[in-house]
Amino acid sequence: TGIYLRSLRSTFNDAISQGITKNYPFHNNQNKSGFKVPSGKGRKIALTSSELKLIFDYEYEKKYPGRFYVDSWKLLYLLQGINTVDLCSLKYSNIKDNFILFTRSKTKHANPTEIRIPISDQIMYLFNLWGNPEKSKETFIWPVFMNNDPEEQIRRVRQFVKMMNKYIKLLATKLKIEKKVTTYVTRHS
Repeated sequence: TGIYLRSLRSTFNDAISQGITKNYPFHNNQNKSGFKVPSGKGRKIALTSSELKLIFDYEYEKKYPGRFYVDSWKLLYLLQGINTVDLCSLKYSNIKDNFILFTRSKTKHANPTEIRIPISDQIMYLFNLWGNPEKSKETFIWPVFMNNDPEEQIRRVRQFVKMMNKYIKLLATKLKIEKKVTTYVTRHS
């Protein structure tokens, strides 16, 4: 809402401050500084520690087809709720001194803050289990992106998220977790 109303809000606030109008549909007489976009209520869905334990302790059947996707979901969680695009974009060059260092793709142009995540034993286990075996500096760690073509990467991330959500929902149902478990939930857990 804030993004879509930013220009309208600014125009009306300028008009009010210049005395051009006093009547504007959102104007609150108690708020002399003009209209403020109400903050979103958000739906911060988080799993409890016991629900997370159920997922992390689950023993897969042999050759379970969704194991890669459930392990990918776990990795999102272990990497402090990393965005899926950022996980897929990690290269071996992002590993330095037992840390993963990266800048969020969502904010790299506006607010390029380096994020440092320590590599735990669980993270290393998943990297060794599923990561690309060629460990050159320019190789993507997680085997989702195969090249640097942006259109191909968008398509692959969408498919990857779709498959992660499919298999984590199936597992959550099997474990009788009543919340709708998705990649979105990892960020808030």
